[in-house]
Amino acid sequence: MDKKTIQGLGRGAVCACQPSRTAVPVPVRLLDVGRLWRREMLGHEVEHWTVAADTRCQEDPDQRWRVGYLAVTVRADAGNVPARAAADLAALTLPTLPVEPGDAMSMLAHVDRALPPHMTLTIVNSRHLTGRWSGSGARSTSQPQQEQQGEGGGRLTERALAAQLADPAAPLIAGALRLLDGTALQALAEASTRTARQVWADRIIERVRTLIAEERPAPGEPVVCAYFRPVHGDRITWHPVIAALSAGEDTPDLRYRATSATPIKPRRQDEPPADSELVEALNALAALDKPADGQVLRVHLVHHTVTHVTA
Repeated sequence: MDKKTIQGLGRGAVCACQPSRTAVPVPVRLLDVGRLWRREMLGHEVEHWTVAADTRCQEDPDQRWRVGYLAVTVRADAGNVPARAAADLAALTLPTLPVEPGDAMSMLAHVDRALPPHMTLTIVNSRHLTGRWSGSGARSTSQPQQEQQGEGGGRLTERALAAQLADPAAPLIAGALRLLDGTALQALAEASTRTARQVWADRIIERVRTLIAEERPAPGEPVVCAYFRPVHGDRITWHPVIAALSAGEDTPDLRYRATSATPIKPRRQDEPPADSELVEALNALAALDKPADGQVLRVHLVHHTVTHVTA
């Protein structure tokens, strides 16, 4: 397969590769086809990977460097059949590598640590790539490109950036944070807190809507608000089970004996105490905005807001 064909397939393509040492084709996922990469053939650590110009490394009299396109493959000793390996590779989420060599190296170190145990980074030579993999894992290369690169080509999308931010200690993220001054770091911390608060609030609203739909299938007066009361234990948080469902905005009495208190998800003996996703979101929001005495949490399903109100 020539260079033009490889670049036409694009990053993210699942291709068949037949290394010279084996007659059995193996599937590989192309990670970077915009430039050639090289590594020292005696080394296997990511630190040995270096960015090369788009050349066959003419200054290599000792043939120390292996040159080709950067890819991910499933190790031969993993016992995966090719079709399964191709499917695993197609489902793998890979970040877009930065253009700057140093940043790309940091990202590669993070990618290498984050790969599943049965996968590894590798170099694929153009003469060993034999075409698109025909197994069940093959899919259109336009989707990975759109998801990872975005409209700007090498620009990160929200999904790709989220994958990187999932590990704040990764070299690329840690290095970027070190470049910020104190004012920028403070602004970032405040923005992160506000965003986290909104994300958890959105999840609470989503779970309440879902649980109400599951437990109240009969037609009737629509629920406008749901209320959660605070509960004290090792820490103060929002009670995840008992909630008052109201057709108006009048705050109901949430004491256990109050007739207006209704479980959003009625418990049965074979059920867990509460919806786990709702519990997680309520606890996280309580950690960001600690409930005060006499307050309850109002989930407004019409205005799509989550606020503290006085009971």
